Amino acid sequence: MDAEKKESEAEEVVEEEVIEDGEEVIEEEVVEEEEYEEVEEEYVEEEVVEEEEGEGTSDNPINIEEPVTTDDDAAATEDGDNADGVDETQEVSSEQGDEEQGDEEQGLIQDGAQTRDIPEKFVAQKREPKSSGQYWIICFLIAASLGGLAGLGYYLTEEENKDRSNPSLASIRPTNPPTIATVSNFDAIQGNCDSYFGLTTPHPYDQCFCTGSIKTIPDDIASRYNYLKSAFVGSLYGDGDWLAKDISECLPENQALIWLSTAENGLFSEAEQQQRFALATLFSATQGMQWSDKGSWMSNSDSCSWYGVECEGTTAAVVSLENNRMKGTFPAEFGLLQGLRDVYVTRNELEGPIPDSLFLIPDIQMVDISFNKMTGPVPPTVGDAKKLIHLNLESNFLSGLISKRIAEAELLVFLELGGNELEGSLPNEFYQLSRLEMLDLKGNQLTGTISTEISRLFKLTSLALGPNEFTGSIPTEIGNLLRLTSLTIRRVPFSGKLPDEIAQKLTNLVDLTIVDTSVNGLLDPVYTTMTSLTSLDLSNNMLRGPLPPELGSMTKLEKLLLTGNLFEQTIPSQLGRMKALKDLRLNDNQFEGTIPYQLGDLRSLEVLTLDENDLVDRLVGGVCDLRSRKLATLIVDCPGQDGPELTGVICAVPDCCTACL
Repeated sequence: MDAEKKESEAEEVVEEEVIEDGEEVIEEEVVEEEEYEEVEEEYVEEEVVEEEEGEGTSDNPINIEEPVTTDDDAAATEDGDNADGVDETQEVSSEQGDEEQGDEEQGLIQDGAQTRDIPEKFVAQKREPKSSGQYWIICFLIAASLGGLAGLGYYLTEEENKDRSNPSLASIRPTNPPTIATVSNFDAIQGNCDSYFGLTTPHPYDQCFCTGSIKTIPDDIASRYNYLKSAFVGSLYGDGDWLAKDISECLPENQALIWLSTAENGLFSEAEQQQRFALATLFSATQGMQWSDKGSWMSNSDSCSWYGVECEGTTAAVVSLENNRMKGTFPAEFGLLQGLRDVYVTRNELEGPIPDSLFLIPDIQMVDISFNKMTGPVPPTVGDAKKLIHLNLESNFLSGLISKRIAEAELLVFLELGGNELEGSLPNEFYQLSRLEMLDLKGNQLTGTISTEISRLFKLTSLALGPNEFTGSIPTEIGNLLRLTSLTIRRVPFSGKLPDEIAQKLTNLVDLTIVDTSVNGLLDPVYTTMTSLTSLDLSNNMLRGPLPPELGSMTKLEKLLLTGNLFEQTIPSQLGRMKALKDLRLNDNQFEGTIPYQLGDLRSLEVLTLDENDLVDRLVGGVCDLRSRKLATLIVDCPGQDGPELTGVICAVPDCCTACL
């Protein structure tokens, strides 16, 4: 209807009647019935509302639903609103009658496509039109809502397209199950190419080994492969790089997934299939056909029967493949073994980084990857392994800093990081591992000082701090580690004196090694009170002065190594009381005088080195007689003459001494 006609009709509205009720004022617009009938006959309905329950009467009110509006409908509606003089009533069926006209203008359509009955007062001709101002407000609100929904749809579409351009397996939903029944299987794995070209359906492993790609794939296996490739994404990968690769690719995970898509594998439960996929990926990634023992691997038998796999029920709990000629990378898919408790792959040739996923296994307790060729950092995800008790990464090529997150693995008892290339200082959080009983940091490039907070590791029984590049002095707080039985500080540039607290408090020590440092001063007699010691190695330091004769009271000592210091004066004869001594090394010092004959009482002695001193003697009987027992090495300075003075030790070689220098 034209705007002029609407305005002329609006002028016929009667004066407002104001009714006061308390403090509220209700305003109504009253329209004479006769005038309303005229307006209704000429009024043009702009949007058709579908009738849900037939024509309405005063006894049977009309139920009206809000139509579902699409983007195209919204655009058409806007065009209709903007067009003058367009009569849309031509599109309305004549059977719907005049009673369906003007419903939207009466505010009868509710949000969410809800229905309601028309009040009795508006049945037939008694319908009150909205003012022109209200009409345009309603139109504006509808248009704004449609525009907002269109904008939201555009945003969501763009986000979806963005994800597709950078695929993430964690965000891709599985496809529908394959429509082709899977009945095919691959031939048994051969591991060589001798009979490859005579095979009908070669195993994916053999196809990669012999041709470098996977080309022979039955259609039903390919169909199931596409489904599984999508179905595994949520629990596997974060970047989804291999999703974009072709089915023929020889990636370990691709080989495993193609093999998993066979009919035989389809007989296993979903959890068992995931387990088989993880193990098959490990097999492909580490040249499984070259393993020392690969019994049943990649067969159609239950994976719990495969060599090195121990299960609890049907779930792999232990994978033990140590010293098995594994060569290659440790795949991230191994983290799919969600029931795994222990993994032993020590003494192989594994390389590349340690997968983060390994420490995201919820029940993982034991990880031994020692004596391999692993590189990269110690994964920060170690902190996520809340049940981890033993971590052995010794003798690899790991580098970088030790993450402070390692302290979050609160149950750690054994931590072996020796023999790597770790650097930087120990984070303060490291000393929060209060359950540690064994800490091995030797053979790295760690720097900084050893914090006094080390006393918080009070459960330690074994501590190895070097070789490293720590500086400062040996902290006296080590003396608070009362449970220590082994303390090793080797090739660390510590200076200062030997802390007396070590000897005074660490009464349980069995092995004390402080070697190749700049520790100096006298050897305090308090060290002779460590009666539990079986090995005392203080070689290559800057210790000086005489040896305390009280050393003779250390009757359990089997090794006494004092090589390369500045000890002087004579060798105490009391050393002959150390009946358990097997290895006595006093070379490269400044001892003088003769060799005590009491050393001949050391019936268990196997090694005796006395060279590079100022000793002068003739060895006969006594010590020489030990050669007929267990003494295999006896080295002294060769006899000579320095001016008028005789030097060295006269000793028959090889009857008595094994060598003279």
